[in-house]
Amino acid sequence: IPTSSDNSVLSNWCILQRQSYKKGKLSQERVNKLEDISFIWNPEEENWNYFYQLLSVFYNKEGHSSPTQKDSSLGRWCSNQRQNYKNNKLSKDKIDLLENIEFVWNLIDYQWNKSYKMLEKFYINEGHSHPAQGKSSLGEWCSKQRQNYKKGKLSKEKIDLLENIEFIWEF
Repeated sequence: IPTSSDNSVLSNWCILQRQSYKKGKLSQERVNKLEDISFIWNPEEENWNYFYQLLSVFYNKEGHSSPTQKDSSLGRWCSNQRQNYKNNKLSKDKIDLLENIEFVWNLIDYQWNKSYKMLEKFYINEGHSHPAQGKSSLGEWCSKQRQNYKKGKLSKEKIDLLENIEFIWEF
């Protein structure tokens, strides 16, 4: 897919072909010739499909669909999909495709639930829900939940979940 940084003349020509095609002003002969060389009529859609395929491979290999955003074009693409979803700019078909690979729409909730599951497992194994604070990331997470609770920043749902495993608010 030529872009303006590749070759401005070729890029502009491709843009003109796409515009003419959309307006129905491109002869069938030219359409056929362009399709014979696998001309891409919708580069944005092609780009979306390319990254979706990359994410599918990542999901099958890693078991999740949340690559980090740092130093990763795939991670940045995922972040853009979350933003498009939030702004209602993502089609139902694309939402369905992403949900088929367990795409995480809200990373904050996802991380909270992941940490909660770790604490729940700790509770089942140890018989209490207060891991050592300075010695583990789970202990630090618990400390953060206490702080959020004191500041009124925990939802009732999260409070209830924590109380179901006998979470100690004052430690």
